[in-house]
Amino acid sequence: MAAPVGNRNAARGARWRESILRALARNAGNVDSGLDKAADKLVALALEGDKWAIDHLAERIDGKPTELHEHDGKLEVVIRYQGKGDGQTDDR
Repeated sequence: MAAPVGNRNAARGARWRESILRALARNAGNVDSGLDKAADKLVALALEGDKWAIDHLAERIDGKPTELHEHDGKLEVVIRYQGKGDGQTDDR
């Protein structure tokens, strides 16, 4: 789903991204070195037991855990099957 016409959030996000990339390059000589230094710091904090750093590493390595969605009550599901080439649908 696209953002509504006139929405400037993507532009602000792009400006923030570019600013971070410039800061990495300024502080380490280039972006890759900056990312390496930041990753080294993150790992060092995780090894010291910092919960945020441990969680962040786990999410980067294993992916974020999926949300559990619970539903109490009746759920109606309609499956629509369309056969090959016949153009007919069969609601089940």
